[in-house]
Amino acid sequence: MMSFIGFVVLWFFLGFTSPLRALDVSRPLGDTNSDVYELNGMPSREVFTDEQRGIVSQILTLDDLSLTHLQNAILSYDSVYKHLYAYYPTIGYLERYSGFDSLLTIERIDTLLLQGEQLNVSMEVKSKEDKIIMWEAAIGRVYEYDLNSKQLTRIDDSRVRDFMFGSGSIYANSLGIYAFGGYGMWEHKNILLKYDFSFREWTKSPEQGDIPEKSGRNWLWLNQDSNELFYMNDGKIHGRVKDHGYFNYGVYRFDLENHEWKKFNHQLLPRDKHLIWGSFRHNKSYSLDTNRNWAHIGGRLFINSEDGNLYHLRPEIFPNTMAITGFYDQNLDKWLFVGRNTIMDARNMWFAYATLDESMLDKVVTTSWLRYAITEEWLFVLLGLLVIHLTTYGIQKLRINASFSSPLDEVLITEEEGQITVTKNNRYVLLTDEYVQHIWQIILEQKKKGDREMMMVDFDDTLFTVSNSTSYRSKMKTKLFDEINSGLKGYVIRAKRSNLDKRYKVIEINLDIITIG
Repeated sequence: MMSFIGFVVLWFFLGFTSPLRALDVSRPLGDTNSDVYELNGMPSREVFTDEQRGIVSQILTLDDLSLTHLQNAILSYDSVYKHLYAYYPTIGYLERYSGFDSLLTIERIDTLLLQGEQLNVSMEVKSKEDKIIMWEAAIGRVYEYDLNSKQLTRIDDSRVRDFMFGSGSIYANSLGIYAFGGYGMWEHKNILLKYDFSFREWTKSPEQGDIPEKSGRNWLWLNQDSNELFYMNDGKIHGRVKDHGYFNYGVYRFDLENHEWKKFNHQLLPRDKHLIWGSFRHNKSYSLDTNRNWAHIGGRLFINSEDGNLYHLRPEIFPNTMAITGFYDQNLDKWLFVGRNTIMDARNMWFAYATLDESMLDKVVTTSWLRYAITEEWLFVLLGLLVIHLTTYGIQKLRINASFSSPLDEVLITEEEGQITVTKNNRYVLLTDEYVQHIWQIILEQKKKGDREMMMVDFDDTLFTVSNSTSYRSKMKTKLFDEINSGLKGYVIRAKRSNLDKRYKVIEINLDIITIG
């Protein structure tokens, strides 16, 4: 008895207080507050209407499907005939929906299973040809489904299989199908593959420039106006940024003509911002508005394809909707949003055409790298500051020491009563060694004469009073010259080849830095 009363109360609430309203149609099957459809002998489905902020939406109940079937649905939009195709791979149903702004039409086209197995694919409707292109989500086999004959045909000769799970892929018309990133063969990928319909094979596309790093999530759009791919990922697979709970979203463009990647922005976003809710699966065809530069990522999250900044739908926009997927129709200049209504049974699909403008979006507040460094990497910041301080201190010390050996070397030689004193850069030189003192005497005499060079033979005869071997004299001069020149940036004395005759060696005196006191 109590269950019956509860049912009546619930029926009354939904029928009279809920914002959901029945849509008037020509073939209702039941006297309820909704439209009821029979679908190929399957249990009936109901269609409700709702209106929020002037936007009319329709909600289709899917009681004949489980929540698992619904959550794995794969969608594709036909902008020519305004159809939405839904493939439920876990059960094989291929369905077509239309009339989102008027009378919702539902059609079960086929049940597609490959030898009893589900097809885990991405798909693209070729409306003018009445065909659907399907390719494995992990990259590999490619199929063509004929909507007229209901035939599914494999059209590839691919040897690639299960190569890129989680890749971003996009159908690019006559250019083929592009896929980037993903995981397979025990490693993450950051390569761009292309399926060529003529060659019937996946091949690696040429790439240069700022090739995106390996990442866990990959989104890929096609911008037909600029003939380029638009790509976004959530940063490195592993790294300190992710360890601290952040996504470092990278934003790139790929020029299809010169095969060049260009990175033009990245966003540091805290992971606790759950902006990317689960969306219905689909490749990103019709998810880019090139007029306003809006690209739908998933859920409530959008990205500006011009500057790479992130935006999200305001909370009051579609407040009772989750799992939002967006398709932009250029002819209508509107978005077809598909999702699930949260005030009903979870097994439903929500549809609404809407014009998206900036008033409906809020810019996502990202974290600056400075804030991240201070809050999450403060230890490394302190170590970095310490290194900078020590480096600065070391440079200053080197500069001080270098002042004594600067290019402006000064040597002062003073002679008094047959004795000489020498200072180098204002520092006195101890003349305790007989040979060193004798060399300074030779330098003084050369300065007096203004003669920069003297023959090596004459120098040796003057310096060495004892007959020694040539090797001994050479080693002695090297040692003595090093002592004479120590503390100077340049030199006072050195040996060199004669400029006049390279067969002979001379002694060169740097008279420019010598002053006689």
